[in-house]
Amino acid sequence: MLEIEYHALTDGKRGIEEERKILQTLLEEERNTFQKWNRTFMVVLESRKHKEQLQRDFDAVLAKSPFLDQYCPLSSQKRVCRPCPQDWEQFYSKCYYFSSEKKTWMDSRSDCIKQGADLVVTKSEEEQDFITKYTRDYNWIGLSDLETEGTWLWVDGTPLLKG
Repeated sequence: MLEIEYHALTDGKRGIEEERKILQTLLEEERNTFQKWNRTFMVVLESRKHKEQLQRDFDAVLAKSPFLDQYCPLSSQKRVCRPCPQDWEQFYSKCYYFSSEKKTWMDSRSDCIKQGADLVVTKSEEEQDFITKYTRDYNWIGLSDLETEGTWLWVDGTPLLKG
C-alpha cells in the first residue's frame, strides 16, 4: 500500500514538474510579449513627445513670422506655401503686387513697406516688359526725385541710368 502511494506521489510530482515547466515557458513568453509591447509603447510615447515638441516649435515660428499667412495660408487645416503672397505675381525670384487702388506715390510706397516690400526697381528690359503686362491705368514704380529736383533715384538708392 505504501508502494502504491509512493508511485502515486511520484507520478503526481512528475505531473506537477511538467506542468511547472509548461507554466515557466508560458511565463517566459508572456514576459517577452510584455517587453515587446513595453518597447513599442516607449517608442510611441517618444514619437508623440517628439511630435508635440515639433508642433510647439512650429507654433513658435508661426508666432514670430507676421508674413507667414501671406506666403503659407491655411487650407483645410494645412499650410500651403507659395513663393509669393496671394494675389501677387511672380517673376523669377521676385514677387509683384499690382494694386487697383489709386493712391499717391508716398501712400503707395507706405503700403508696400507695411507689407514687407517696396515699390519696384526695374533691373532689366525683360522685367519692364513683365511689369507692363500687368499695369492697369497707372501704377507707381520706385523712382523719384524727392531728394533733389531733377536727380532721379530708385528707392534702393541707386541712380537712374540713362541710355
